[in-house]
Amino acid sequence: MNNSVTITTMRRWLRHTLRLLVLTFAFMACATTQNGITRRPVPKPTPPDPVAYSHFVKAHLYELQGKRERAIGSLRAAIAIDTTSATLYAALARNLGTAKRYDEAVIPAKKSLSLEPEDLSTRWIYYEALMAGVGDTIAALDQLERIARADPDPLQAFDRMIRIYRARKDQPALVRTLDRIAGLPQLSEHGRLVAAQNYQLSGANAKAERLLLNVLGANPGRSDAWVKLANLQVLRGDTLSGARSLRSALQNKNESVNPMPIWRQLASIYGPRARMDSLLAEQPADTAFLEQLGEFYRQLARTDDPKKSVPLLERALVLFNNLARISPDRAELFAKQGELFLNLNRPAEAQNSFIRAAKIDDRAEYHLGTAHTLLFQQLYDPAIRILESIKPRMGSKSEFLEKTILSLGNAYGATGNSEAARRLYKESIELAPDKAAYRYELGETYIRDGNWAEATATFKELLPMVEKDQVTLGRTLYGLARTLERQGEFEESVRTFERLLSLHPNHADALNYLGYMFAERGVRLGEAASFIQRALESDPDNGAYLDSLGWVFYQSGNYRRAQEFLKRALDQEEGKLSKVGEGEIGRLKALKENLAVIYDHAGDCAMALNQFDTARNHWNRALEYDPSIKNTQSKLTRLNETHGPRTEGDVAP
Repeated sequence: MNNSVTITTMRRWLRHTLRLLVLTFAFMACATTQNGITRRPVPKPTPPDPVAYSHFVKAHLYELQGKRERAIGSLRAAIAIDTTSATLYAALARNLGTAKRYDEAVIPAKKSLSLEPEDLSTRWIYYEALMAGVGDTIAALDQLERIARADPDPLQAFDRMIRIYRARKDQPALVRTLDRIAGLPQLSEHGRLVAAQNYQLSGANAKAERLLLNVLGANPGRSDAWVKLANLQVLRGDTLSGARSLRSALQNKNESVNPMPIWRQLASIYGPRARMDSLLAEQPADTAFLEQLGEFYRQLARTDDPKKSVPLLERALVLFNNLARISPDRAELFAKQGELFLNLNRPAEAQNSFIRAAKIDDRAEYHLGTAHTLLFQQLYDPAIRILESIKPRMGSKSEFLEKTILSLGNAYGATGNSEAARRLYKESIELAPDKAAYRYELGETYIRDGNWAEATATFKELLPMVEKDQVTLGRTLYGLARTLERQGEFEESVRTFERLLSLHPNHADALNYLGYMFAERGVRLGEAASFIQRALESDPDNGAYLDSLGWVFYQSGNYRRAQEFLKRALDQEEGKLSKVGEGEIGRLKALKENLAVIYDHAGDCAMALNQFDTARNHWNRALEYDPSIKNTQSKLTRLNETHGPRTEGDVAP
């Protein structure tokens, strides 16, 4: 049954093929006449050989099916019968090229072109075969030249020429080809920009510059063209022209102009101090441009690499200092000056600038700037007085109200006045219940006072409000996880930390806290070490992280390694404590409590190593920092009872 179906199918296919042959012969045999009369005999084309045509049809079917080798075989069979068909040679070259048998494609492509020289598609095949098959770039270039002359759109041929000339480092030929491209009447704007770029790559900067000016003459809204033009002008040593070109672009009112790349280039040009000085020496001063450039430097300092922020801020400060000198009655210039000084860690100068701004214009936000400089200098009492005085002056819709409330609350917290901070945040929540920042800071006041239940309730109430804000959600989850742990809700705390780390995998404080929780309980110590080591990657000198890792080693029984990390932790935290001002009551308390825990750990480690005097010293130090620390006094008492209040020296293990 299968054989009969196959035979039937073959018969149908054969009848179909013969029908095609008959129609083709009939079509080719017809001669068109005018009114049935011809003045001279019209030669009739020779019909194709039926067998050759049959091979050609088969080859075409094979080609459609992707059977290249069979198609090549059928075409060779057809050519063996009919050696005068350009179509057969072109089809063979095409299939050989598709099969990447370029060296074999050269001869049939050449033969096809000898029979039909106007066939551009075959000439492209011949070019590819010459390049990829025999590596004859001279002959390939000749084919590209023929294509370029015959093709209404010769850009593709010119592009291939450029590649060859560039590979051969033939700059004159490359530039001549670019000249031909630039001279094309139908060349698009994009094409001219590409040609200009290639001119520049070839060292023909003058030609590139002329072409860019041509583009900008027709379309002054091309930001990329302005930037390229300025680059060329700077490269030839004419920085002034480059800057003028870019400034002209900014003055253009075309809405398509993208100012960002233009400002970036201008910021780079005026980066060196000598160029900045020449800009400041311009008369009359273009104050609008100076202010815009200063603002752009400020913007770059906020978004670029932090290591680059200082020179950017300094450039902005030079500009605003100059503007304030030119316009000493503009309060906002002094206020921006103050912000820049503060960002550059120069609070005293910042304070003077904000005070100057407030004298010119008694606006609350300028006094807020002064308060920030005082907070920066840890002068909390005068900062609190200013903040308390300006808060009533700010309307409920003021953009500075939230900053004022948060600054005042943090100042209360720094001086240990958690109750005042709590009262402030509760009042603010009543007036603006949708402000998540107030609720978060309220939770932090409860943490500072050790009121874990209220802190937990506050963070849980806040959580639904911040689900769509990834940053605030992360802070809230961190606060909630800590308070849950302090309430003894270990498993729920772990789940909360794990959710936080799924959102922010590199949250160093969360990694450390979760690792320390495991270490405290002596569970999942491998995970604990991994978490804390990841935290230390972001802050290698963090005393709290070093203590946590030391405690993991202690719980694992590696006391020597633990002692190494605990010593580093003590050195770091003692260094921090020495730099804290007496007015920072909240921070002093937190640092001392942290040091008490680390000294307690160090005492346990020394005791495990039979270093009794060292253990005694560490535990005494822990009690000095936090007399209420749990278990330390009892451990010290047992040590004194067992080994006496003093020994002659530590005993090696």
